[in-house]
Amino acid sequence: MASINEENYNPEENLLDTLNNLDIGFVKVSDDDIILNHNLTFNKIFGYNLKANLIDTKILDYWLNPEERNKFREDLFKNDIVKKYIAPAKKVDGKKIFLQINFKLNKNSKGEIISSEGTFTDVTDKIRNKQKLTEFKNKLSERVKELTCLYGLSKLVENPDISYEAILRGTLDLIPPAWQFPEITCARINFDNKEFKTSNFKETEWKLSTNLNVHEEEMFIEVSYLENKPFLKEEEHLIRDIGKRLKSIIEQRKSHQKLRTSEEWFSTTLKSIGDAVIATDRLGNIQFLNPIAEDLTGFKLEESIGKPLEDVFNIINEETRKSVENPVTRVIREGVIVGLANHTLLITQDGKEIPIADSGAPIKDDKGNLIGMVLVFRDITENRKAELKLRDSEEKFRFLFENMLEGFAFCKIITDENNIPVDFLYLEINETFERITGLKREETVGKRVTEVILGIEDTEPNLFKIYGKVALTGENTRFEIFFEPLKIWLSISVYSPKKNYFVAVFDDITERKEAENKLRLHSAIMTNLADGVHLIRADDGIIVYTNPAFEEMFGYNPGELIGKDIAIVNAPTDKTSEETKEEIMGILSEIGEWHGEILNIKQDSTPFWCFANVTVFDHPEYGKVYIAVHSDITERKEKEKEIFDLAQFPSEDPYPILRVNRDGIMYINEAGQKLLNIVDSDHIPEIFQKSVKLTFESNQIAESEVELDGRDYSFTVTPVQDADYVNIYGMDITERKNVEEKLKEVNKLKS
Repeated sequence: MASINEENYNPEENLLDTLNNLDIGFVKVSDDDIILNHNLTFNKIFGYNLKANLIDTKILDYWLNPEERNKFREDLFKNDIVKKYIAPAKKVDGKKIFLQINFKLNKNSKGEIISSEGTFTDVTDKIRNKQKLTEFKNKLSERVKELTCLYGLSKLVENPDISYEAILRGTLDLIPPAWQFPEITCARINFDNKEFKTSNFKETEWKLSTNLNVHEEEMFIEVSYLENKPFLKEEEHLIRDIGKRLKSIIEQRKSHQKLRTSEEWFSTTLKSIGDAVIATDRLGNIQFLNPIAEDLTGFKLEESIGKPLEDVFNIINEETRKSVENPVTRVIREGVIVGLANHTLLITQDGKEIPIADSGAPIKDDKGNLIGMVLVFRDITENRKAELKLRDSEEKFRFLFENMLEGFAFCKIITDENNIPVDFLYLEINETFERITGLKREETVGKRVTEVILGIEDTEPNLFKIYGKVALTGENTRFEIFFEPLKIWLSISVYSPKKNYFVAVFDDITERKEAENKLRLHSAIMTNLADGVHLIRADDGIIVYTNPAFEEMFGYNPGELIGKDIAIVNAPTDKTSEETKEEIMGILSEIGEWHGEILNIKQDSTPFWCFANVTVFDHPEYGKVYIAVHSDITERKEKEKEIFDLAQFPSEDPYPILRVNRDGIMYINEAGQKLLNIVDSDHIPEIFQKSVKLTFESNQIAESEVELDGRDYSFTVTPVQDADYVNIYGMDITERKNVEEKLKEVNKLKS
């Protein structure tokens, strides 16, 4: 063995060479702070040329400031040694860096300090990464508080019976914990001429506020600090989000109340109306028939839903036997109320012919867009017979005249010198005329209409034109009119028994018109309601009605769900769809209502969460039904999962762990940042891009091995169920690989 030449061996120089190889700086300083010796790494750390000789320079030049240097010297002279001391310093270009210093005092045999020396390493990146991690944790903490606040607000309104006052008071309880200084946070909400505030509320100058209009009522929300503290940008967003949530919640609850009122109103109206009613969508497909419409057409509601109107409402002209234009076509084309021509026959399902009179009216949304049509008609067989008898025989005419249910007026048209109708003379009226109009026979017969109803020539000028045309040409007509002088709706049939004379047979249809308006209003409310609404027959669980929002929510075409079992919209869980249906319907049969979260499924098999309110209702047509209102709570469930994931993610794992979506890195722990040299970038490293893409496409685990910093690593890319991101887990397999190679060599030698 070669021996060391003791004459040429210098321990200090040997130490400097060793430290250079380890990238550790070394410096030796005299008791008056003059550098006595240093290694090349000292030059490198402080940004000097490696050949520069810094001996005899002042060590004070490398401290960031004298205060930091004095603090260090106090610790050193007090303890003779300082270990792992973190201090800021400056490079030759003035750039700030952080050093980890290990230093000791050198003393002579008398205990006098003759010098000091020590090592140091550049820990700038480590310190700054820690600072960034701290900032990230703080932001993450604030985000969790915000999400907790919004989640709490969502939980508040799960109680269907909670008042808006309780919602506002509950919101005030949620606000202080969501702000960065809860102990000095106070808040108030002004709404509906009432003020709600926290118990510690006090007017201060340090505050955030937002104003909203909720159903034409002003809502004011204010959050204040009791001391001078800054607000975060995220807190400005949060107070606006709280306001938007409250606006949506209160407006939705008021809409639900209107819907319940409208349901009762709608039910009563259809039950009491004496005419047949059919409602269609804007394409003319049937959405509703009342019982009288079922009796006249011969078709039941359940077999008619979704069918084109002409398949159920088949009409022809009595004289020509040709098909009559579908009223829906005219309404869509003209956008106004239309009526059928005279001599229209309805062909029933069994081939029976029924003469009818009808009118069709458009249903429009608040923007004037056509969204459907209401058709109201009635059997006028008896009216038709009455008209025939009137023409056949004066005796039969008199009998009918005295007993008919419609108002009757026989009149003579009066024209001016240009043969323009300007008035007419009442020659005969019946008792129904008197009852409907309120005009007495003795005050009417033998007088002009302008004498009986003052100002009629101004309020109803078209009436003279219509009656005059019939009397002068013999062309019969039928029309509906709102008769302004009497404030009633009339359906009037007019014909001419001889020239210059006409007969008007009319009926008071005010009740029917009001029912049509109610039906349009209800239809518009149901169509434009944001929540999904459907009716289920209680005895067999069959869907009998869905509003557009429900069909859109579940991905079905209009009318496609009608007649299907409600189990079709239940997603399988630990129970089958049918078991979920039976469980809920069992509760409904016992207590009459059910409220809760339920996992539903769309037509394309996509599961999603809803909150459902289900109650029992006695429907005039379907009997006992369950009214279910569904609200999509997928966003809330995702926020719950986000809070859970943020709380559970393993940030302290010694191996690299990443969470990425299709756009980039969502999270990377400290071990991953160090190994992959990622600090600020959010781009997915190239070594993972292929595996991540494969996992997103196949929803299967992908594995790969890669060499980094002279070590072998295994990475596993794992999909997360129901989430649009994947997790990447890394592990150092260097030792395992070495063992495998040695085993291969052993096996090779054996063979």
